[in-house]
Amino acid sequence: MQRSMRGHIIIYPQKPENILNVLPHSVENICAPICIIFIGSQRPTQTWLRSHAKPLIVRRERIRKALIWLKAHNILYRDIKIDENTLTTFPENDILSVHIEIIDREDSGEDLSSWYEFN
Repeated sequence: MQRSMRGHIIIYPQKPENILNVLPHSVENICAPICIIFIGSQRPTQTWLRSHAKPLIVRRERIRKALIWLKAHNILYRDIKIDENTLTTFPENDILSVHIEIIDREDSGEDLSSWYEFN
């Protein structure tokens, strides 16, 4: 699935007991701390991102199903309320408006070895 994507991912530890009692959070709150960095000679197009960067795609129905599953199977999520109004603000099957940073491969230096490729 990720043949055209290489690189590093940073994941911050989460403490689900500290989240609000209503999920999902708004699109703005979710996108604010996210930055995606591509190293290459040109900016990836939305078409390329949709076909090659599938881990970035958000599917509203999958979010709904995941939250329902969490409520049923995880004691920490048992009492959350699923906010259907907020859920409708998520795309049905598209990339969220996250910040995408582009670093020119020539300017990236010798120490950076990951980049994306067009197939």
